[in-house]
Amino acid sequence: MNTVSPVATRIIFPLIAVIGFQADNKDWLYPIQLDAAALHINAYAVQEFIDRILRPQEISMSQVTMMHFHKGLKLLRERLLGEDEETKISDSTISVVAKLASSAHFNGDYQASKHHMEGLRKMVDLRGGLEAFKGKKLLVEILR
Repeated sequence: MNTVSPVATRIIFPLIAVIGFQADNKDWLYPIQLDAAALHINAYAVQEFIDRILRPQEISMSQVTMMHFHKGLKLLRERLLGEDEETKISDSTISVVAKLASSAHFNGDYQASKHHMEGLRKMVDLRGGLEAFKGKKLLVEILR
């Protein structure tokens, strides 16, 4: 996946569209090109939005949505249970957890959202607090 469509970008990053953030290159995007967990969780979030808002369905989650959700969670769990401490609190991992928190909130699962936010807080603290993200697009996602 070398490019992300402008429509998908606006769905995945609504706050960035509202504040008018414009980057000179695409490096500011989630690392969906390099991180399978980020790719699956973002695909899940976009598909869930489409399923619930654009094309409401009788079932709670389509098979495609469920597949991306489970695959992304599996990859994230493997990462968090792994030995690489740096990867556990990487920008990529933090962005995946932030997306899970916002998706859970969007879906009305406030307990899951709170759980993800608590994990996100621990990761941010391990990185040195919010100051460690100053000047990064990821700070917008964390604060959102």
